[in-house]
Amino acid sequence: MPVNGDSPPALSGAAFPNLDSTFREARHLEAATGVAVAILALTLGVLADRLFFGSRAGVNVLVWNGAMIGSLLVMRRRLGLPVRPLPVACLGGSLLLSAMVVWRASDTLQAFNLLAAAALLILAVALPPGIGLRRLSPLRGFETAVLGAFELTAGAVAIAMMKCWQDQAKRFQSRDLQYFARAALIASILLAIFGGLFIAADAVIEAEVTKLASIDVAAIARHLLLIAVVSWLSAGAFWGFLAVEAKPAELLVLGESWRVRTAENAIVLGSLAVLFTAFVLVQLRYLFGGEDVVLKSVDLTYAQYARRGFFELVAVAALLLPVLLALDWARTRTPNAGLVFRGLAAILIALLFVIMASALQRLRIYEEAFGLTETRLYVAVALFWFAAVFAWFLATIGRDRRDDFAAGALITAIVALVVVNMLNPDGFIAASNTHRLSSGKTFDAEHALSLSADAVPTLISHLDRLASEDACAVAAGLLQRWPAETNEARSWNFGRERAIDAVADNWEMLLAACPPGATSSRPRR
Repeated sequence: MPVNGDSPPALSGAAFPNLDSTFREARHLEAATGVAVAILALTLGVLADRLFFGSRAGVNVLVWNGAMIGSLLVMRRRLGLPVRPLPVACLGGSLLLSAMVVWRASDTLQAFNLLAAAALLILAVALPPGIGLRRLSPLRGFETAVLGAFELTAGAVAIAMMKCWQDQAKRFQSRDLQYFARAALIASILLAIFGGLFIAADAVIEAEVTKLASIDVAAIARHLLLIAVVSWLSAGAFWGFLAVEAKPAELLVLGESWRVRTAENAIVLGSLAVLFTAFVLVQLRYLFGGEDVVLKSVDLTYAQYARRGFFELVAVAALLLPVLLALDWARTRTPNAGLVFRGLAAILIALLFVIMASALQRLRIYEEAFGLTETRLYVAVALFWFAAVFAWFLATIGRDRRDDFAAGALITAIVALVVVNMLNPDGFIAASNTHRLSSGKTFDAEHALSLSADAVPTLISHLDRLASEDACAVAAGLLQRWPAETNEARSWNFGRERAIDAVADNWEMLLAACPPGATSSRPRR
């Protein structure tokens, strides 16, 4: 039966009618452009091998990404194609995050920076024309990411199958191929004869050839594999940025008969609202009741109680966003349906803010008992980002301005990552855990030494706050690790350089904190 003017769902008709049309169109590229793209892709593959093989992340990431971005822009200008603002902004953001890899030494933070830089690069390559920030809907962003990943993996094949190569191939007759084959056969025979004579005539040449014959085939295979993979993906990036165009219409648009009706949305969101309300009512007692209420209610310590629920509450926040976005995308587009969805979504988000406050309260309790770690810090940052995103959800989708949501969420994610880089997470963790000592808490020296180079200057500056046993453990660990650390040119990193300098500058003080036997010799500056 129809509800609020909605028509009943039909089982017939296409669920995604826009998929019936062609959605990607390739621009014709000349043979000279194909050759240039192939050369650039191979060059980027070789450059990646020289920069990354057997090396850590550092300045090599910035150099390679800069070469990739520069090549894309130069080729686009060479073809006379317009350089649109949004892809350029994405490329600039990718370059900025690559610079963050040079700045911070934390492996976790570097991984986030690398993933975000790669995501922005893919977004820039795959963005369709005519799409600005205000038209980058959540669905369009998802489609762009999927199509961009497809272009990266399939672009090299598309380049190899371009019609211009077929036209070039027709110019060669079978007789020309016979000439080339005959010449190659004669040349190989003569090279083998004369090369053998030269080897027999000179001991030095024989030694060099013998050395070449004993090369590590496995190592060469790894080098070639890296070159091949990077060249392949680079060719795909060129294909997506130069040759592929997209129609502005979104692909995944549900047919009207497949949309979620108002009553269905009300049941789904209403059920969640009831569940969230029940949880919040229980949580309010513990949020304001404190430790005594918890200890009387459950057979757990206050810290154990906080630890048990923290990550589950974070998962609730992480899961609610895609649920709301999916229901908003799938619902009917009647005024009543919009009113019901926005009202229930607002209630759910208000309840979620209380749940996230409970999660942060649990984190505070847990941190007071056991100290701060990378996982706890990053999850806390994620909670604050979720809060910003849900507030933006209310300001955009909650006011029926859904096309503005994705841009704001993307910008807040990039800003949050830049702020985290500026915060220096490992240095912040080291400082936080040493400050706990003023409250009579313990210090975990083993965990402190497991932090990255970013924490080293902080640990050294706070060494006098530690108990003598902890100070000795930290000093010995720093003296043993950092003289052996290297910061080679291709993987140079500011955080590692600061750590090496900090240990060298405070060498005598570290030795005094943990007398003889910690290390053998002072490092060279």
